[in-house]
Amino acid sequence: MPLKIIGCVLIAAAGFYIGYLQSLKLHRRKNFLDRLSVFAQLLSTNIRFNSGDVFSVVNVSADESELKLLNVERDEKFSFEYSWNKSVNKLPKKLGLLNSDKELLTELGKELGKTDVEGQLRFIQLFSERLALFRNEAREALVQKTKLYRAMGFFLGATLALLVI
Repeated sequence: MPLKIIGCVLIAAAGFYIGYLQSLKLHRRKNFLDRLSVFAQLLSTNIRFNSGDVFSVVNVSADESELKLLNVERDEKFSFEYSWNKSVNKLPKKLGLLNSDKELLTELGKELGKTDVEGQLRFIQLFSERLALFRNEAREALVQKTKLYRAMGFFLGATLALLVI
């Protein structure tokens, strides 16, 4: 009987842990989008004041915003857009990014380096405005779903534990 009780407690704890991991993804997504906003500001500044190519401007901005995941490898065989998309596709799932987040990043890589400085600055401004909507949505999801995921995980684990008894 004591082993059954210990097993039930462990099942309930496992359910809570699964809910906790899901809520952690919400935190990671919010933090990534916040750093992406800083990246966009730095990118705008670096485009305006640095005369480097798009690869170096993006990499400097990524390093300064602590988003080294967005560093783009320079390869003479491939375009910047291809290299950028490769970096975006390598972003780990543990960040909790949605497909819409990755699509927004893909659009950014599609437009960088294709127009004059003013055109790029306007596009980054538009990107930042859209990113602000994503950040607000991520904050709301964090507030609304964190407790829900943890509670649902615990109750799922507790339900399974009761079934075992």
